[in-house]
Amino acid sequence: MPDLKFTIEKVAISGPPWRTVAMLEWTDTLSDREGKVFSNRGVHVIQIAWGKVKSLAVFCDTKYLEGYFASLVKSGVKEAKMPPIITKANIYLSSLLC
Repeated sequence: MPDLKFTIEKVAISGPPWRTVAMLEWTDTLSDREGKVFSNRGVHVIQIAWGKVKSLAVFCDTKYLEGYFASLVKSGVKEAKMPPIITKANIYLSSLLC
């Protein structure tokens, strides 16, 4: 994804310095190895305490990602068909946000 470009559409920040939440709405574009252009949109939710990022959650169109990864697999990138990395932190954060 050497040509991945993000455009920040909206930013919202609230909370005290020890529990700040920042939300960024974005769009992105990138192209695969054959030059096909993909575009997506999503939101990053960032929890910050005293200027340090404590967590980051990314919400985007996963169907778009499936199409992009399928294109990479066709190009011979075997890692593109690997299962997602799931950690206890991902599961904990998801439970907080739902």
